[in-house]
Amino acid sequence: MREKLGRPSKRVVQNPGDGMAVVRPSQGNLVLYNAAYVEGVHFDLLYTSAAEVGHRCLALALNHLVARGVCPRQASLGVGLCQDHGEVFVSELCSGASMLAKQVPLDLIAEHNFASPSFLVITISLLAEPYPKAKLIPANSIRTGDLLAVTGFPGSSAAGLTLLRRMGRGEADNFPEVRDAHVKPMPKTKAGKALAVSGIANSCIPLHQGLARDLHSWAEAAQCGILLDQKSIPVSPAIERVASFLGSDLSAWQLYGGEDTELLFSVSPKKVSTLTFPFQIVGEYRPKRERVRIHTLNGEVVPLLPMVWTDYARRARGA
Repeated sequence: MREKLGRPSKRVVQNPGDGMAVVRPSQGNLVLYNAAYVEGVHFDLLYTSAAEVGHRCLALALNHLVARGVCPRQASLGVGLCQDHGEVFVSELCSGASMLAKQVPLDLIAEHNFASPSFLVITISLLAEPYPKAKLIPANSIRTGDLLAVTGFPGSSAAGLTLLRRMGRGEADNFPEVRDAHVKPMPKTKAGKALAVSGIANSCIPLHQGLARDLHSWAEAAQCGILLDQKSIPVSPAIERVASFLGSDLSAWQLYGGEDTELLFSVSPKKVSTLTFPFQIVGEYRPKRERVRIHTLNGEVVPLLPMVWTDYARRARGA
């Protein structure tokens, strides 16, 4: 693990491993985030390589920090191994995480492994710091008149998962963009930094449980209503091709798919033109009494049901 995870930067004073390290933070607050990912729940080795598992788990964890507008500094990778997971498997898994860490960049430290009786377990602990002269982006401070925006293409990961499950890895490799949205997603680090440094975003959350559920959680926390415009939800040509190939309704992926590494954020209409990264306005603030509604493709305005993708639902379906 040490060989593949690489040499830490000067911010790391000591890295004895086995779950421990000594780091040198800059002035200010540290942000800690912990996550755990379980085989058969968050990933499936039937169609995900060891390297992709390492990349995927780190990316999903990173996006939660990115949404707060902080700079990731260190990550600790723990691996729960079964008896049939040998050195080659561990080497590939760590290589996948290491390649993403170099792109961010951040140090992978305090690596450790432990025995798992029947399935692979990945644990990740992340430390981050605010960017210079930037503040944490609030998670629930939507303001009156705000527009709601999203990065990327919501539903991409769900489309990739459906493709992999129904057609297998061989067929999914013919749709690399959608495949990688699930097995090798990228955290929105540049967008998160831009929002933090500019101070433009009034609120930001990671798109994790699908638009429908995340908008309901957002509205509840911010004590407001939200109107989602379905026509404005961005759709990539790649997702359209997969939906046509599978005969699937892509709107279900967009509204109820989970595990996208995208950002949902609110911004004043006067500041939208100053944003410097790709985004799409998909909704707007509404009074709390209006709750969460959707302006559908056929022109109706109806309640948006809080249907939700969950890890537990996936596991139940798999069983």
